[in-house]
Amino acid sequence: MAGTLFYLMQQQRCMKLLVEELDRTFEDVEEIRLGEKLTSCVYLRACVEEALRMASPAPGVAERTVLRNYQGGTVIDGEFLDEGTTIGVGGWATSYNPKYIREPDRYWPERHIAGGEFSAEEVQQAHNAYWPFLLGVRKCPGRKLAYNELHLVIARLVYLFEITPENPEELKRNFDILDHNNPKKIGPFVSFRLRTGKHLPTTNPSEMQDVIVGDDE
Repeated sequence: MAGTLFYLMQQQRCMKLLVEELDRTFEDVEEIRLGEKLTSCVYLRACVEEALRMASPAPGVAERTVLRNYQGGTVIDGEFLDEGTTIGVGGWATSYNPKYIREPDRYWPERHIAGGEFSAEEVQQAHNAYWPFLLGVRKCPGRKLAYNELHLVIARLVYLFEITPENPEELKRNFDILDHNNPKKIGPFVSFRLRTGKHLPTTNPSEMQDVIVGDDE
């Protein structure tokens, strides 16, 4: 979520397109809840997906151990690896590999939308190159919940507020992640100002979480 807000503030073109999509789709913040309308927000989903690529919650090496087979190991990319060898691929490395991602240092949500600037093949290739929730039997069991919360909260925040950084100098770099098995993020520290024409259903601080997250529970 922090990464999405960071790159939306940095790339005002993307912020503008997202605001326009949300304003077209919803007439009031209370309409922004899990369901068909939120699912129809293609650009919102693309913004979140691109932030997950550039600021992955799992940027390090996902280690695996070579298991025994009839040869006493396995062959990967033409190399024989003995049983018990620890191997892995760094998620950060593939997410920023220009072999798979066009202009990988650019926050470009459109790369997740087939039919415009990117072909369906490019979109699929990009998706195959990063795994914010890991892959296989050990992939994150809470990934659907995470996506739901990301889409819901970011939609409500962007719909209601003009979001600006407290320190604009932060936006002159990429979003920093320090990998400690679990990522540690730095900022961004932001200010929220109610957008013109929008209203809050409450100003009670204790009720603000329900305004942003929703009360679907």
